[in-house]
Amino acid sequence: MEELYVETQEELSNLCVRIEPSAVIAIDTEFLREKTYYAQLCLIQIATDDVLACVDPLNVPNLDPFLDLLYQPNRVKVLHSARQDLEIFFDLKGDLPKPIFDTQVAATLLGYGDQLGYANLVKAMMSKSLDKEHSRTDWSKRPLDEAQIHYALNDVRYLIPIYREQLKRLTEKGREQWLQPDFENLTDKSLYAPDPEHLWKRVKGTRILKRGQLAVLQQLTIWREQQARESNRPRKWVLPDDVLVDIARRCPSSIE
Repeated sequence: MEELYVETQEELSNLCVRIEPSAVIAIDTEFLREKTYYAQLCLIQIATDDVLACVDPLNVPNLDPFLDLLYQPNRVKVLHSARQDLEIFFDLKGDLPKPIFDTQVAATLLGYGDQLGYANLVKAMMSKSLDKEHSRTDWSKRPLDEAQIHYALNDVRYLIPIYREQLKRLTEKGREQWLQPDFENLTDKSLYAPDPEHLWKRVKGTRILKRGQLAVLQQLTIWREQQARESNRPRKWVLPDDVLVDIARRCPSSIE
């Protein structure tokens, strides 16, 4: 199988020509989000039956040719533990690629246990051991060396064979349709664009607050969300949860 590192617009166009006939495409991403509200996309890994590719979004200025392919409904998108990757694409397009197949969800239905990691799934289903040496790589740094690229490609190398084997086993058990509610939930846009009015429910430590204080907390949380988005900073960098709760509890009479 050919392996590619795509870092120019022309190379991305050529890759899209290569993968356009594929009915199934495996996807993974590498990103950073410790210092920002929106995740910083650093790498997209792609696999089809005959090509493995890393697309470098830090060097390719326009991802639209690939995104156009990704969002076509006649192509199954295979991911493992899909939610964070889907959030990346939601932030890019304001929508979600469909249909998807999450191999972690399927593994649970096949009796491999809940929240099984990709490396463990590869070991269990493909009898392959994946290197963990670069698990803490800063994917925003360039250039990436061959070992890092190989490590990243391994994240999609086995996804399509696993998908086909899982689908075969599920079909044999008459369970393939059992996955659809989970996949529909994962591609529900409200999961990635939560209503600011309800974000206060995610704040920790609210049990000490009374009803009126919870109303204050709700408004504080809406304000924090707006500030975090506008400044592209993590919510807790704007105000930590414990500070939000303390302000709501004290209800100070002035900004000072």
